[in-house]
Amino acid sequence: ARRVLTVLLAAVPQDSVSGGGGALYTKDQVTQFALLGALAAISADSTRLSEAGHAWLDLLAREYERGTDGYQRRLTASSSTILLTYMGSRDTTLLSRFLADVDTTGSRTWHTMVAHLALERGDTTTARHRLDIHFYDRDTPELSGAPGRRRHYAWADLLVQLGELRAAAEAYQLFDELESIGGEVVLVRAWAELGALYQQLGEGDRAIEMYERFIAAWENGDAEVQPLVDRARAEVATLRGQGYEPRRR
Repeated sequence: ARRVLTVLLAAVPQDSVSGGGGALYTKDQVTQFALLGALAAISADSTRLSEAGHAWLDLLAREYERGTDGYQRRLTASSSTILLTYMGSRDTTLLSRFLADVDTTGSRTWHTMVAHLALERGDTTTARHRLDIHFYDRDTPELSGAPGRRRHYAWADLLVQLGELRAAAEAYQLFDELESIGGEVVLVRAWAELGALYQQLGEGDRAIEMYERFIAAWENGDAEVQPLVDRARAEVATLRGQGYEPRRR
């Protein structure tokens, strides 16, 4: 991400770059937000993710007047990345900060955030209601594009948190059918989640298959993903009745 951004931004002669929602961002802002998105997709470091998510929301609140159109457009464009950051950090204050300011007519992702925040607060009724009307009775745009893939991942996770493991597995399985450009990272994460679900459901062979798909995809990845790969390898070893020692790096 850093290398690609360096090359791309160096080729832009002006100081600002057009981004989500048609808003302009400085090059430093583009870099900060893109790296937040990359971290949210792959990192297992919850503290680092939480700090990066709050840093981005702090930047928006500092640079743009709250309630203005410019602030709302930038906040809305950040919605799926903040959702994914929450998924990695489980820091509910990211959701509550976002929901306190967002214009709910400008983003679908706030529905998913409301559901997760409600469940974190013990309100299963609201969580299930949001799941029913926005996931099970969804329209086509709900799971389309990169933001839709992130919502999809979060809806499937909500089913896990509700204890509906079979339904969660079926939701994650949809990724293979709905794969599109912009959804590859959460697709790979879905394989790991499916491995864990099948393991809990007592379907060892299917669990191993999904874990191994995940390992094959990311075994040569950056340092941030290696704790996840090691975890998957350890689970495969457990399922096969073998010992496992993490690789030295």
